[in-house]
Amino acid sequence: MGTKLSVVFAFAITCFLFSGCENELGGFSLDEQTISFETFNVRLGEELPLLSERTEKLERILKTADSDILCLQEIYDENEIMKISQFLKDKKNDLGYISTVYVNTKNEDFDPIPPSCTQEEVAPVVMCVAMECGGTDIACIAQNCLGDILALPPVCQQCLIGDGLGSIAGGDFQAVLEECMVEKEVVYKNNGNNGILLASKYPLKNKGTLALTSYGNHRMAVYATLGRIEKDGEIYDYKPAIGDTQIICTALSAIIDEEYDGIAGSWQQEQLTQINEILSIPDNENIAQRVIMGDFNSNIAGGENIIESNPAPVAALISAGWYDPYFDVEEEDVIQCTVCPENPFISKNNSEAVHDHIFFRNKKGFVFMSERVFHNEFLLFNEKEKTKTRYSVSDHYGVRTVMMVDPNF
Repeated sequence: MGTKLSVVFAFAITCFLFSGCENELGGFSLDEQTISFETFNVRLGEELPLLSERTEKLERILKTADSDILCLQEIYDENEIMKISQFLKDKKNDLGYISTVYVNTKNEDFDPIPPSCTQEEVAPVVMCVAMECGGTDIACIAQNCLGDILALPPVCQQCLIGDGLGSIAGGDFQAVLEECMVEKEVVYKNNGNNGILLASKYPLKNKGTLALTSYGNHRMAVYATLGRIEKDGEIYDYKPAIGDTQIICTALSAIIDEEYDGIAGSWQQEQLTQINEILSIPDNENIAQRVIMGDFNSNIAGGENIIESNPAPVAALISAGWYDPYFDVEEEDVIQCTVCPENPFISKNNSEAVHDHIFFRNKKGFVFMSERVFHNEFLLFNEKEKTKTRYSVSDHYGVRTVMMVDPNF
């Protein structure tokens, strides 16, 4: 699925199966010039029903994981994320993962949010409204005080006037001021857990995390680099034909029917802010490839069946030169959805969507193959009521992409 299996890729797979093409492929084994990636939003949170049943089935689904790099999202219980990390690395399960990156976060760990406005910043506005308008005449405020308001820093301006000057003129101006001039306690859903887990079958270096601007659920990016590592005075180069590859695992905020009260201004703007923050994660001149993978809660239109769904975050990455092989298809091709009406947790009235992506910074020099993975369904039997309920581990399915050095490049 996704990109068609190219002639080059088919040739490479044939070489791998019959172990006879090392010279034709630059002297490197296929393993040394190939990396596979999988992303899956497992949705282990209270927002989705049947949490205990879904959690119980997750290990069975993860046993089908078949990639060098695995990015999981929304594992909101800190004990469960530790359990899954151990499960992936347990040699008895023969999955091959040796390294995981995650960080447990809690609401009590976060510093309070600073006031949106300082007394010094709002002093000119306060004086103008009091002296010129008496605090209630919106026409007067617009005529006499708009310049002072527009001179405020964006965060303060957004807090003070919201969607318009009516928030000052139509309400209690003093109450609005007080709300904007006090620090706020951070209270995320799921007790502030971010739910991101990155796993690798190879040692990782330059590990890090980045807290993203977020409201509602705490969003984070987890990142690390796969490639050349020095250990005990020895150099180990795990993908010598490719070079160092930086992997970023994340989940952007969802666009939900809930009032937005964060600092970005709107759910849509928060997503774009998160994209910019992720793109600011540092790399270096030794990085040959960068990968951003996870749940973007967004897709452009693609193939004959996928219509755009909140496209701005994905479109921003594409405009910045990032490449999504899963959408590299002909107009008449069918792209398999990852958020699908066929999923028991998704309304049958919903359109097919692909909110789960694996983006690559560099397309040249590589060939790619993508497909949908972690497609699953179970039945829950109620003996007492003689009923059965269809369910999946998640309301998402996953995506797998294999990247290989292009021998013709």
